[in-house]
Amino acid sequence: MSLVQVLTDTLAKLGALLATRMELFGLEADELRARVVRRLIILLAASLCLFMALLLASFTLALYFWPTPYRFLALVLMLVFYAALGAGLAIWLLLDMRKGPAAFALTTQVLHADAQALAQLRPTKMSAHTDAGTTGHAGQQAATTGTSS
Repeated sequence: MSLVQVLTDTLAKLGALLATRMELFGLEADELRARVVRRLIILLAASLCLFMALLLASFTLALYFWPTPYRFLALVLMLVFYAALGAGLAIWLLLDMRKGPAAFALTTQVLHADAQALAQLRPTKMSAHTDAGTTGHAGQQAATTGTSS
């Protein structure tokens, strides 16, 4: 096999490997985009429904306490409650976003595995070539001296 054939074969395999990895990257990008869009749609729908429920509950509570001397206390307590609830939900959303899978984790894992396989392949070829040379040299030396090892 000539050097040009080996080089062509190696480049073809490298191209196929890169094409596969880019396809995996594209699939993960599509999956990530779909997951983000789905979460945003759900978040928007839930926010709208909860806002309307909250608005109606606030008006009902305000109207209930309006003729009493506790109307301002009721409004301040609702304000504190809504602020705490909003902060809690924001923290929960941030923690949930951090807990989810990292973007392109599978692509990164496959590329690391490729790098490790290439790193293991290089010393193996070198040591196999060196061992064959050593064995061949020892075999020649044994043949010339007439002893076997």
